[in-house]
Parts: sequence; C-alpha cells; structure tokens
Amino acid sequence: MTARPASVPAFATGYRTIRRLALLAAVSLVIGAPIGGSVLQAQEAAMPEVKNAAQPFRGQITTPSLVRAGPGTNYYETMKLQAGSEVIVVGIAKDWLKIVPPEGSFSLVPKAFVNAHGSGKQGTVTNQLLVKAGSSLGNNKWAAQLKLEPNDRVAIIGEEDEYFKITPPEGCYLFVQKDGVKPLAAVAVGKPAEPAPLPQPTPPAALPGVADTTPKITETPSVPSPTSRPAVASGEPAAPSTQPSVASMLTELQNLETEFTDISKLPLAEQNVADLLARYQAYAAKPGVPEMAKRIADVRVSTLGVRSETKEQFAELLKRQQEMAERNKVGVAEREELLERIKATDIQVYAAVGTLRTSSLQISRTPLYRLTDPETGRTVVYVWGTDPKVAELVGQFVGVKGPMQTDARLNLKVVTPSGTEVVDVAKVNTSVAAEIVPPSLLPKTPTASTGQQ
Repeated sequence: MTARPASVPAFATGYRTIRRLALLAAVSLVIGAPIGGSVLQAQEAAMPEVKNAAQPFRGQITTPSLVRAGPGTNYYETMKLQAGSEVIVVGIAKDWLKIVPPEGSFSLVPKAFVNAHGSGKQGTVTNQLLVKAGSSLGNNKWAAQLKLEPNDRVAIIGEEDEYFKITPPEGCYLFVQKDGVKPLAAVAVGKPAEPAPLPQPTPPAALPGVADTTPKITETPSVPSPTSRPAVASGEPAAPSTQPSVASMLTELQNLETEFTDISKLPLAEQNVADLLARYQAYAAKPGVPEMAKRIADVRVSTLGVRSETKEQFAELLKRQQEMAERNKVGVAEREELLERIKATDIQVYAAVGTLRTSSLQISRTPLYRLTDPETGRTVVYVWGTDPKVAELVGQFVGVKGPMQTDARLNLKVVTPSGTEVVDVAKVNTSVAAEIVPPSLLPKTPTASTGQQ
C-alpha cells in the first residue's frame, strides 16, 4: 500500500471520499435516477430536428438580429448580432436559418456529471446528459442542443449556478430569422481536429469498507473536438474546379432578394410582380441550385403568386369601375356591390394575430394578455391590457394593430394595441396578414425537385 503524505491526515482523504458519495446520492435523489445512470430523464427533451443542407454558406447580418435557441420566437434569445456580423448557415426551417454558434456563444452542462481536469479548462462527462443552449441575455437554459455520452469531453469556459459554461460541442446549433441574413458565398466543411489527450486524475485513497466510485479513465476516447467548426473559405468565391457555379447562384439570389425588398415598399398596384415571379421560378428550376437557396426561392414564388392574384383582381375591379363610369349607368345597388367586393379583396394588416388568452404577468398594475397559436397554445406575442375591449375578446381569434417592441423589463415582444378585432382564421395568409403569425398557420410550401429534366 502506498504511504500517505505526512502533510495530509488520514481522516482528510476519507472525508473527501464520503463527501463525494454524499454528493452523488443527493443528486440521485433530486433527479430521480440511480447513481451512475442516465440523467436524461430529468432534463428537457431536444428540439425538433432541422436537417443540415448539402451546401453550407456564409451569410452577413443585414440588421441587428436576435439569435435564438430554436427555430421560432417561442425559443429564448441567446445573444444579439449587429449588422455586418457574419454567420455560417447549415440548414433552414421555414423562416429560420440554422447556424453554427457565433463567436461569444456558449452551452451549459450540469457540474455534477462532468469531471474537470488540469487547470479546469477541460472536462470529461460521467453520465449520459443533454447539452443546453446558454444565453447571455437571460437565465433560460431549457433548450436541449445535443446528447453527450460518458467519457465525451468538453471545453470549460466558465460557471453559471450548478452548470459549467462550455464551448458549444460539434453538432450544437442556434437559429436566426432568414430575412435578416444576406447570402455571401459557399463554405467548405473542415475535418474536426483531433483532441489532445487528457491528464489521468489521481483517485483518492479509499476508506476501509467503502467502495471507490471515482470514474476511471482507461483510455483517451475518440470524440469530436468541442471547439471544432466548419472551416470557412476565404472571402473569395469557391474555386471553379470544385464549385463552379455555387457562388454565382448565391449572388443571383442575393440580387433577387434585394429587388424583392425594394418592390415590397411600393403600393401593390405599382409592383412589377409578374416579372419578379417569373425570374424566381426560373431560378428555382435551374439545375445545381443549392438546397437552401432553392427553398428560399420557393417561398418567394408562393408569396409573389398570392400578390399576383390579388393584383389581377384589383386591376379587374378598376377596369369594371371605368367601364361603368363611361356608360354612366352605375346604380346604387351596383355601387354597393362594388364596394363590398373591394372590401372582400382588401388585405387587412395587423401587428399580430392569434387566440387571445389571459396572462399571469403584470407590470405597474397593467395586465398583459397573450396571443397564442390556436393549435398548440404556445404564446407568440404579448399584448398590453390598456384597451378595455381586449378583455372582452378573450378566447377568440383576433388581430391586434399597434406598435410592437421588446419590453426591457420582461425581455419579451409586446404590442401596444391601437385596435383589436375578431378575424376569420381561415383568411390568414390570404386577405388577413400580420407581422407575427402563429407557426401552425404559416403557409405549407411544397419543395419542388431541383434535378435536370
């Protein structure tokens, strides 16, 4: 038996071992799992899977944007990116882009199931667990990003309560809204670097009659490096010998997106919808278009198609008005019928739509209400209860007009209502439009084939 140093009393080593056993037992009681077993049952379930695209690309943030833990406003904000920042886009989910965690991002893992090594900058996972998305804008930590197995390694960069802050491991992703990102160029995905071997921890001396539960590391596990990232190509487009057309296709999409933004600022009657629609359709049909670029084009084709139909209906109404004015035979009944038709085709625009529900939140004695998804019940935005009419519409599907901003006290989007009215949920995306629409009511756009004819 190896002699214990004279400077360390025998009872001290035994005390540390007993404390370790007590800590493991306490954690077992809290999470309802046996010591050494899986801790996944005590954690949140992972978010819906968003598949990676075949060709990642580098994008530039065009307006200050919030990064979120998942693909929707119901996921919490993790950080804020300023205009001009660049991100690596690896996937798309409707109006959200799946990105590699930007510089300054971090993830969280429970301290109780990670053994820190050396200077405390590296750690080894002792139990199966879920990595949570960390936030520099709040205390939320429920969105799961990735599952780690025993002996996986992590890079520790700090602490937060009972969690270690770690560099997001390979396979962790965050999300930004698609409209705030301009495609720049395709990127190449680099091979993850091999991790450096960890120092072997020295196990404490065991007490007589007490089993030693210290995890033993017998070999260096082969896992991806927690700090590896896709290798971004330089600012130049990809070489013609490997990707001869990806850069030019992304540039073409960028030009189309700029024109779409410009014409959207004009009245519908002045928008050259037909020409832009035809060019988006031609772009989507080209062979070799990157998957994510094609999906963006398909969404624009659907949007412009609705605008084109509305514009044609409006033009037809104007034509009929002119003909009736020239004949000077417009009667009262015909005039009323025409006004009703114009009203039926008019697009009502709101700040947000959803099922109105009460909320337990209250600021300065002013109540808050929630607009929720009618299918899932999830909150999409909050509404100040400053309009007495709001309380009368609880439980109904309504549209709310008025300015919307992020309240600094709540870190939530809140609408100050200037008007609230019941709307027909079936007219959403046709004659009813809103800045915020519940996820279950967003248009379901089929993905067309990109192969050659």
